[in-house]
Amino acid sequence: MHIFDAHSDILADTMDKHAAGLRRNITRDHLPRLKKAGISGLVLALWLAPGKDGQPDEQFRAMLDYLPGELAETGDEIIMARQMADVERAVKDGRLYAFLGVEGLSGLTGGAYGIRKLHEIGVRMISLTWNEKNDFATGIGSRAVCRGLSDEGRKAAGLMEQLGIVMDVSHLSEKSFWDVIDCTSVPLVASHSNARAVCGAARNLTDQQIEAIAQRDGVIGLNSWGDFIDEEAPTAERALEHLDYLVRRAGIDHVGLGFDFCDYFGTDPTSVDDDKPLALTEGLARCEDVPAFINRLSQKYSGDELDKILYKNFHRVFRQVIG
Repeated sequence: MHIFDAHSDILADTMDKHAAGLRRNITRDHLPRLKKAGISGLVLALWLAPGKDGQPDEQFRAMLDYLPGELAETGDEIIMARQMADVERAVKDGRLYAFLGVEGLSGLTGGAYGIRKLHEIGVRMISLTWNEKNDFATGIGSRAVCRGLSDEGRKAAGLMEQLGIVMDVSHLSEKSFWDVIDCTSVPLVASHSNARAVCGAARNLTDQQIEAIAQRDGVIGLNSWGDFIDEEAPTAERALEHLDYLVRRAGIDHVGLGFDFCDYFGTDPTSVDDDKPLALTEGLARCEDVPAFINRLSQKYSGDELDKILYKNFHRVFRQVIG
């Protein structure tokens, strides 16, 4: 069975360990778990934690400096994919593959030049912002609800389309989302987002957004983060309700998986409060829960429908956008 996870934050974990002097962190701490979960491929996201945003450009450079060495330490166990031919090679050889993504550009300097440099090092998915307002766009956590994309953000979106970088709209404010719809023409993804009609969290997508992504032939990846599953009792069953709703609203060709697992952090890494607990979903809190979740999923969907959710839909978009 082939499973593609469109959003993984393990680089945030391994970078902290690398800074502490530990090496081979992906190979030691994450690769065995991914294999046990049956995950064949994923998007590794570069993300800046809120507490580091005081000097985001320095933190961003540190991440880019650290990355090649950490990835090289995986040897030939993970193929870093720049195009779909790399994915096909990995599958043929029975190896994991990973695309490199960037979750928010608050640390990027150089505008269009910076986007080109990210593409050169292998980045194939970008969200213009995380929850904050930055030079490119406005995130869902910002109070600047009337501000969408900046002029620089529109230029960046156009350049991403030109270069072949998948646009991820998961964290955008609604105004930014519709600005992206307005200024692009290729398929878009919400790599790790759920349905607001099922859970009212602002990070979840409205029906209109779900339909707009489907009309653009894009994909929405189911997110396992508890706050976006259910504000009181997040469970795997509730996650399935989100997935079923997305399928009904967007169609079977426009739904995938973007688990956003963070169980390896001691506390919530998205909060400036060091003591805030993780919002874990019962039965879908870590990658080891994936096989049981897929088993539940297979009771509702089977054959090609199941494969579309597990990997084919995201593969279609990546093939169309990056080649």
